[in-house]
Amino acid sequence: MDSQHIIEQYQKAIIQIAAHGGTGTGFYGKEFDLIVTNAHVVADNAEVTIAGKAFDKALSRVWYTDRKHDLAFLEAP
Repeated sequence: MDSQHIIEQYQKAIIQIAAHGGTGTGFYGKEFDLIVTNAHVVADNAEVTIAGKAFDKALSRVWYTDRKHDLAFLEAP
């Protein structure tokens, strides 16, 4: 499977994230209705801006961060 095929197949799950101080990406988990990203992407922000194929541009609340494992969970709009 080539990279273009993978991108096309999963592009609805890819979320762009913009926080004060930087940007990054995350993935939407429909089964759990949340967005997973890295803790360093959201830093110490309580909210970040998200956008993607599945969502219009919106603010998303940061529910949980784990700096040890560099994970963050965001509210899906």
